[in-house]
Amino acid sequence: MNHATTCQFCKKPLVLRVSDDYAELGDPMNLIKLASCNPCADLRVKARKEEEAIAKGCYRLIEVRQKKDSGAVQSQIRLLLDSVTRKYADTIARINRSDTAIWDMAFPELLFDRPERFGKILSKYRQDCQAAY
Repeated sequence: MNHATTCQFCKKPLVLRVSDDYAELGDPMNLIKLASCNPCADLRVKARKEEEAIAKGCYRLIEVRQKKDSGAVQSQIRLLLDSVTRKYADTIARINRSDTAIWDMAFPELLFDRPERFGKILSKYRQDCQAAY
């Protein structure tokens, strides 16, 4: 059975093919309202992978600092954070349907200075971007 709905993110119309058995139940798990188009879902998967890369870099940085490891490893992590945050900024801009990414050197520097707070830093970044777009 086909069910007309909209993408939960961009609100474009979608047609879902749903099992007749599930449709008869009247969507008891409220899955239909969670539907998204492929481009929106792909962007969110990409953002999640970039967030995971940022998290790994921050965890590694914490580990390196606890061991008082060399500055060379920290420099590599700094470069990684710089690169991934640029990609992440682009992805967040595309999620917010903007052509212009909001990125400043302060973003990776803040992650480098406070790696234990990466979750809050990313959350604040997303909120700031959403408000700016």
